[in-house]
Amino acid sequence: MFTSFMKPVVVRSWALLLCCLCLGAISSCTPLDENSSGLRLWLADLPNPLDRDRPRPLARVMEYAKAGQAKTVYVEGEVLQLSPLLNGMAYEIQDPTGRIWIQTHRQDVSLGETVHVQGLLHRQDVSVGGQDFGEAYLEELRQVETD
Repeated sequence: MFTSFMKPVVVRSWALLLCCLCLGAISSCTPLDENSSGLRLWLADLPNPLDRDRPRPLARVMEYAKAGQAKTVYVEGEVLQLSPLLNGMAYEIQDPTGRIWIQTHRQDVSLGETVHVQGLLHRQDVSVGGQDFGEAYLEELRQVETD
């Protein structure tokens, strides 16, 4: 039926078809509209050594928190508020996508300063009358040096 020179072409065609079917199955299970976090969020979490310290948008960090993912993230933003604590301080940062509080042991944070930090994401759940008033925050692990 097939001549010997056509066999590699047929095998490559079947491999290409199989890859397309797998990608189609993955994307059909994951909606890709503006409000979804599915496949785009999964692809954004793939390790890339070139952007290891690249800050994530705060809106994405909040999605991680809502999903219950305690993970290490990099964030960057302008310091809006400071709040003293018994064993350090907390400060709120803002980027174009949102805001988040960061708990730290440092005392050298200033209002209006732009910070780039690595932090461990936490979520504090508070339910009152069946409503969730939980809030996400970061525990600062280190300040990232910027060029």
